[in-house]
Amino acid sequence: MIDTLDGLTVEATVDHAKGSPANPMSDEELIAKFRANADGVVDTARQDAIIEATWGFDQTAGVGDYMKLLVV
Repeated sequence: MIDTLDGLTVEATVDHAKGSPANPMSDEELIAKFRANADGVVDTARQDAIIEATWGFDQTAGVGDYMKLLVV
């Protein structure tokens, strides 16, 4: 609930949090969340490589190279 300065009260109910199975994030929202959490820890080029490797994970021959991307 939010009370505005002019006395108006605004209230909203969300039955399923964003990102839950009943209210999944879009690919774009998922990427934005990853970048927001990785920013300042992993540079943009490496973020791009991680995203690309994650989307193509089912074609990965081994986990080793993927895991190397995740080590800071």
